[in-house]
Amino acid sequence: MVNLPSRAVAGAKHHGSYEWLLQRFTAAIMAIYTLGMISLLMIRQPDGYSEWVAITDNNTWRFGTLLTLLSLFVHAWQGVLDILNDYIKPLALRKALKFATALALVCYAVWSVFILWKL
Repeated sequence: MVNLPSRAVAGAKHHGSYEWLLQRFTAAIMAIYTLGMISLLMIRQPDGYSEWVAITDNNTWRFGTLLTLLSLFVHAWQGVLDILNDYIKPLALRKALKFATALALVCYAVWSVFILWKL
């Protein structure tokens, strides 16, 4: 009987624990942000545009929002990567879809920075 290392049997670079941990970490960041925003909105209860500007016009809110958006993009990338690897068998199509997804997520991240810092 030949004892192969588990990586050789699985045929993958990772065992999945890194991806699993990344998904949970990004989900936790998004959950904390969501709970914080719900709490803030319950306390402040903005009625008009000027009150919304007062809430969102500071760097703490911008960094928190950007961190949450980046977590969302990483979370989406990992999820789409799993789906593409599992269900798209032709290698060229899978690589093209990965490239398109990565390009879209990077564009969304840059766009988010432009929106948050009003550039």
